[in-house]
Amino acid sequence: MVQIGRKIYYEKNNGVVIWDKGEMDGDVRETTLEEDLITMPVLGLIDPNQLGIKRLDYGELADSFKTTIGYRINPDTEEVEFVSQ
Repeated sequence: MVQIGRKIYYEKNNGVVIWDKGEMDGDVRETTLEEDLITMPVLGLIDPNQLGIKRLDYGELADSFKTTIGYRINPDTEEVEFVSQ
């Protein structure tokens, strides 16, 4: 079984998440940016120089994603920052 970690597209200048592709497992494969642009056309509205991609390993930060009410990518550190209740 293939396991692919979460892929998060975000704006580099402010860390706002545009699309969280999530984790996948089973009969799956990693997609390219070109394929993701077809699936999620809004990605094409962002200047390619300002489009960031944060990749996580399968299961990485899973507990935090389950309990958070929101998150962003820190533009300076490129780390996920979770919003707590």
